[in-house]
Amino acid sequence: MKASTRYARIFPIIFLVVLLVPLLQHLFEPVYTLPLQGAFDKPQQPTFSFASIQSGQFQQKTSTFLSHHFGFQPDVVRVKNQLDFWFFDYTARQVIVGKDNYLFEKPYVKAHLREDFSGTKLLNAKLDKLKTIQQTLAQNGTQLLVLLAPNKATFYTEFLPEGLQPTANDTTDYEFYKRGLAERGIQHIDFNSLFLQWKPTAQHPLFTRCGTHWSMYGSVLAIDSTVNRMEQLHQSPIAHFKIAETVISKKPQHTDDDLNKLLNLVFPISSFDMAYPQLVFDTNNFRPNVLAIADSYYWSFYFLGINERLFDAESAFWYYNKSVYRQSIEKQSDVDLNNLKNELAHRDFVILMAGEPNLDQFAFGFVEEVYRLYAEEENKRNVE
Repeated sequence: MKASTRYARIFPIIFLVVLLVPLLQHLFEPVYTLPLQGAFDKPQQPTFSFASIQSGQFQQKTSTFLSHHFGFQPDVVRVKNQLDFWFFDYTARQVIVGKDNYLFEKPYVKAHLREDFSGTKLLNAKLDKLKTIQQTLAQNGTQLLVLLAPNKATFYTEFLPEGLQPTANDTTDYEFYKRGLAERGIQHIDFNSLFLQWKPTAQHPLFTRCGTHWSMYGSVLAIDSTVNRMEQLHQSPIAHFKIAETVISKKPQHTDDDLNKLLNLVFPISSFDMAYPQLVFDTNNFRPNVLAIADSYYWSFYFLGINERLFDAESAFWYYNKSVYRQSIEKQSDVDLNNLKNELAHRDFVILMAGEPNLDQFAFGFVEEVYRLYAEEENKRNVE
């Protein structure tokens, strides 16, 4: 048999295998494939109708749907991403690869480059409302505490790519809040400044190579400072923790490689040694009832057991002021702003926290809602 004849018979078989294997995987999933990481919208299967066929929408939507729903699609995406990373230095849209493969999230880099100022009028108005809210909460026995989360791009400027130039903006949202909170006497902790102070003497990395949030070790230092400040404001001892031991590992935990996951690579970027403090809790003292309105930086309070072990069982975390979490990372409900007055009653602390890119929407509408509530109550008292 001639070689050309043999090849002519083999190629159709190979072609059929290439077509059938992804189809069989899509239909029956005999082989487990690790799902892609990150937040993205998967197109839904279009609804059939003659009108949609005539307009061409059904064909277009079907094509888009099939491009995201075929066998081994996550593996194909990872291979493509790996090739892009190796040969073109291309990564996911929100990730910047710096020197020594340090990963940065684009919104944090933009904030560091002074591209995020929201305007004097808007920020002054919010700060004034915060001052009023702090005073009103204090009259009801509740302390307000604002936490400004650190920025990895500011912390690790030495690992940013070459050629990034700050804008000519005179100030940023972070700098304006930092100054405005201090001038108005609003209780706060500026972890952006604190992390830079701790950097030269920290025993372990405060940020990891592949994470966008503070490291788990860094979060322990930050939460320790937060609990100490809460104790000062409460003017009596509250439940606390201490580090029993610190485990060193190259295997990242929780958010210590969240940007690495977003890249969806076949061969993830390697991490350096990271520190994971093992905590023991002293719960003999007072456990405060805390309402926290924050972004993803607050998850560290859950990963470390703070919300469960140190805070009262009625404490709650309002993630982006939308979703309610209590003693676990399982969502309990949506935020009900119609019940805001009852939610604030009997709280010992209200904590507002955000990363630098989220300062343009700081507290995610909570400040405006509480201010409106207090203004309405003041009007009612004036009428009476």
